Amino acid sequence: MRSSSKEDETTKVHLDTLKDRLARAQSQESHSKASGYSPRPNDILISTTSKAGTTWMMQICHQLRSMGDMSFDEIGHVIPWLEVAHDQGV
Repeated sequence: MRSSSKEDETTKVHLDTLKDRLARAQSQESHSKASGYSPRPNDILISTTSKAGTTWMMQICHQLRSMGDMSFDEIGHVIPWLEVAHDQGV
């Protein structure tokens, strides 16, 4: 079944909105800095599959390394995502 041109236009608007949001989520400078990242001997890298509880895993790792410290507003401030750390000032 062929979608109507109105549905096609609505889909295009949604895709354009998503592309705009993603472009603002990560600057080119942040991407460049992440690409040049070299882990230090004491760095811990967390890697999970999509939708596998990444934020939960970050919380668990932070709790283990900090002896339960919860003095932060957002987990990304204490365990940064490499791709957006520069943009977030981390």
